[in-house]
Parts: sequence; C-alpha cells; structure tokens
Amino acid sequence: MAQKLVIITFLAVPCVGVYLISMRLTPRKGLLRVCEKLFIGIAVIYLVNLALSPFSLSITQNPLAALAAGWLGLPGAALVFAVQSLI
Repeated sequence: MAQKLVIITFLAVPCVGVYLISMRLTPRKGLLRVCEKLFIGIAVIYLVNLALSPFSLSITQNPLAALAAGWLGLPGAALVFAVQSLI
C-alpha cells in the first residue's frame, strides 16, 4: 500500500511541475486538463479500493477507469464498478 502511494507521489510531482510551467501556454491546457483528471481518477480509485477492501471488493486500476473516475468523481467510480461487475 505504501508503494502505491510512493508511485503516485513520484508521478504527481512532475505532473504538477509541468502543469504550473505550461499553464500559460494555451494549446497545452487541454492535455494538462486530461492529465489532471487522470491523476485525480487514480487517487479516487485508490481511495475507493481502500474503502471497499474490508468487503473483498475492488475496482480495476486502468487508464480508462481512472479517466471516468476523474471526470465524474465518485459516480464515475461507481459506474466503473457496475460495468466491471457486469463483465
């Protein structure tokens, strides 16, 4: 669990640096917004997995699920969980 937090931190620090440097450049704002939502989704899925682990439930961690959770928040995580349980 601590390894995942370290990995998220090492991925988030360069992303924040690039985000702050290039926010003044208009064409890159869209790409950085997607990166921001991706990292937010990774954090949301991680926290939901921590909450669901006592019940032996989990959400798969992939980029598409992270984008859905990042863009929609907790309803996105619930959507990913519902789609995962159907498949």
